[in-house]
Amino acid sequence: MEQTTNKTIINLQNKDDAAAYLKKNFAKNMYFGEGILGMMANRIWEGKELTEKEQTVLSTVLPMSVGSYQIGDKVLKKGTCWNLSNEYPDGNINLEIGTLTMESGSSIVCRGKVLNLTIGSLKKVMVPGAPHAYYDFGIFGRDGANGSNGSNGSAGNNGADGVNGSVWSPGIAGDDGKDGQNGAPGQAGRDGTSGQNGQSVLAATIRIKDLNDPLTILAKPGDGGNGGKGGDGGKGGNGGKGGDGCDTGCEGSDGGNGGNGGNGGDGGNGGNGGDGGCGGTVNVFVGKNPNMVNIVTNLSEGGKGGAKGIGGAVGEGGAKGTGGKHQSDGNNGSNGQSVGANGAPGNDGRNGTAPIINVSEM
Repeated sequence: MEQTTNKTIINLQNKDDAAAYLKKNFAKNMYFGEGILGMMANRIWEGKELTEKEQTVLSTVLPMSVGSYQIGDKVLKKGTCWNLSNEYPDGNINLEIGTLTMESGSSIVCRGKVLNLTIGSLKKVMVPGAPHAYYDFGIFGRDGANGSNGSNGSAGNNGADGVNGSVWSPGIAGDDGKDGQNGAPGQAGRDGTSGQNGQSVLAATIRIKDLNDPLTILAKPGDGGNGGKGGDGGKGGNGGKGGDGCDTGCEGSDGGNGGNGGNGGDGGNGGNGGDGGCGGTVNVFVGKNPNMVNIVTNLSEGGKGGAKGIGGAVGEGGAKGTGGKHQSDGNNGSNGQSVGANGAPGNDGRNGTAPIINVSEM
């Protein structure tokens, strides 16, 4: 029967406590994450003096409590995946299991977490009809988030129609119809944002005191996120209709010209793909039979660049105004002069590097 999980608290009051915790559970120069906290962890491990900035940061995180979980027996049924990152979402994962039984097709995953896992005895049980699992333990960096798509440009406003000609008095030609106004150009589409970089494999230490069955451990950094698509350019506004001329008995006035259409807005550029995560280290210690551990390390892939935004169409020229009696019609407005230019596609992110898995006897 699977036992209840117990939790104990490790209190880290000062730099010396933090150094003792790190040295007990992790090797030198492992990757603890980006930024000053990750860099500081290795300096504390090595016993080096901290910079003033690092001391200020350390004073904001210490004292701190680190949770450590203990499970007597754990059975993973066939085809199940135990995601430690979801099971223990807060902070680093410190987990001790007395006996771990893995039925066929089961697996354990840790993604984007610092892992310290100790197993007393690991047993694998063959179960008929179980799905195939490509690995038993999977240690992964988090994938980078995809970039956001750029918003499309707004269409240009249509030009106002021209005012019709007015009558002054019978037999006297009135005002001509007014020209329609030009349509406004469409607005440019916004650029897509870049995808985020994938995360390297964070520090992981796995200890298995008793191993009698083959075990496959896979490690892979996170893939880069895809870039967002560039927004499409807005359509140019249509030109306004020319005003009609008027009739005043035996005379009339000319019709107005139609307004010209607006130009299309340019398409936005696609966002660049994020780079794949680089490297990381997983240390595996086995009480006996370390040769039964099969290691697989994969490269991370860069994200794809976002697609270009398409330039907006031109606005249509306004219709001519009709001339009054014996007078001329206006001219139709011209369509916009230029379709919006397409944006440029984003660049693909760079592939990352494979992590390292070290296996040795305890």
